[in-house]
Amino acid sequence: MGAGHHIFGPSSLERRMLCPGSYRMEMPFWLKPEEKGEDSEEGKLLHAAVIHGRMDNLNAEQQIVLEAFLETLKDYKNPQFEVELFADDGYGNTLISGTCDILGIAISDNILTVQENKAGRIKVEEAPDNIQGAGYALMAHDFLGAGKVRTRIKQPRSPGGDTSHIFTDFESIRAHIRNIISKCKESGALCIPGDKQCRYCKAKDTCPARLNYAQEIMVQAEALPPVAEWNDAHLGEWYNRFCQLTKFAAVVKNELKNRCEKAGACAGWGMKGSGSTREIPDILSAYKLARTNDISESEFLEVCTVSAPQLEAALAAKAVEKATAASVKLSKKDAKADAAALIAGVCTFKEKAAQLERLSA
Repeated sequence: MGAGHHIFGPSSLERRMLCPGSYRMEMPFWLKPEEKGEDSEEGKLLHAAVIHGRMDNLNAEQQIVLEAFLETLKDYKNPQFEVELFADDGYGNTLISGTCDILGIAISDNILTVQENKAGRIKVEEAPDNIQGAGYALMAHDFLGAGKVRTRIKQPRSPGGDTSHIFTDFESIRAHIRNIISKCKESGALCIPGDKQCRYCKAKDTCPARLNYAQEIMVQAEALPPVAEWNDAHLGEWYNRFCQLTKFAAVVKNELKNRCEKAGACAGWGMKGSGSTREIPDILSAYKLARTNDISESEFLEVCTVSAPQLEAALAAKAVEKATAASVKLSKKDAKADAAALIAGVCTFKEKAAQLERLSA
């Protein structure tokens, strides 16, 4: 993952196919570490959890996703994790390389299977049409000489997200990937912006094609009727486009802030002090101060709040500490479950505001 990915690895093939210019644009940035984001960090966490078969540090939803990934392990004979694979270009050179999530022989039919675990909510292409999956199948074929390779995509958060396909025509896949790479290496390879290809591109913040795309969206938006008059398809389509504008605006804002911080001002903009807020990190000292000023214990507690996750963690840690001292085996997972049960009687639940969730690509 991250900077270790091959620039023509399976995970980047769709981007190269949709935007041949992305290869040229990403080259200067390729070895730089990936930007940390909520999705990428969660992905790394879940990948590690699959390997170790543990659920530490996962929330309830992530545990369900992990259980779905782990459930598939029973389908394979001696499954292997994070296997590095390579495919030949047909002339003795490496065509693509990458690391698959799970590699194993399916118990049901003895077919070599490459499984890709996807934690995202946006449904990826189904296995028969998934260029990333086809790339993994080709690499597994070249690596182990299998005449058939199944690609299985497991995506628990997306309806219908568990798909598979058995690939056998590996020379057609090889030729298709060679063609994608050849187009990328042409001197005039075009940058073609779009949601799929821009989403994870390392050059998206500096790509002139993306800037033109944003400008086109703004021009088209000026001719739109009132939002209330849009049909459902129109609404969904334009929301996706405006999300692209929002992301681009964030890049522009960050650059403007950088210039203001360096020069003091830029194009009529400057930095305003954010001020400060007060906090009391030492609760015991605050309690003593309150008591010496005639604040009763109950009155003090009325102005205090307790974090349920932090109290749960403290109770679990203390339980493990006591168990260790008494030479009693108690796992962190069990201690956390016991702590959750303990505080259940003093907890109340506040419903979070509903958020938009993308159900399909």
